[in-house]
Amino acid sequence: MNVLALTACLKKCSVAMTWDGRLKERDYAGDSVSNLAAIVHDLARENSVDLKKIDGIIVASGPGSFTGIRAAHAFGQGMATALQIPILAMDYFTVVDEICRQRQQSVLDPDRIILIETAKGHLYFKHGSLEPGVNSCENISAYIRKNQIKTILGDSSLLCKNEHAVFIDDFRRAKYLLAFAKLLAAESSATPLYINAAAKYGEN
Repeated sequence: MNVLALTACLKKCSVAMTWDGRLKERDYAGDSVSNLAAIVHDLARENSVDLKKIDGIIVASGPGSFTGIRAAHAFGQGMATALQIPILAMDYFTVVDEICRQRQQSVLDPDRIILIETAKGHLYFKHGSLEPGVNSCENISAYIRKNQIKTILGDSSLLCKNEHAVFIDDFRRAKYLLAFAKLLAAESSATPLYINAAAKYGEN
């Protein structure tokens, strides 16, 4: 399949695509959200890619910048609708899980917690079946100790000073979204994951 992947949240704008079995990508640090469409078209032009022949689109659903998530989803959904192709949204917690699984080539600890740094100095977190939330490093460290969580994944894993931390900081690149291309379906849809960083959860 020829698949396009987009992300514009967490201070990262990244575009990647598989075209005739080859990976094409471009990453930007900082805020390039307003240029997302231009970035996609430039990447396609430079690699002689016909965007009308894309088979599906995958966007990062969050967590991260509300504006970035919305921009990527709006662009991806508009393109998917125009081309009548499927679109899929994948959250960064799932991406971190997949990267860790591939790199360790082992079964992940079912009681793991995933930590991702926010732009406001807090941490997004996902633990087990609980809904994703956000809180301070101090509160999350206390939560980890209280619940005796042994496995910590993500770009903020080392902040909690746990010996079982697995540091993964490159998950923002759109190329990692392409690992989920097999999940694209004819009736798929993209749902954003918005987490309010002004609120605090997970203190129990």
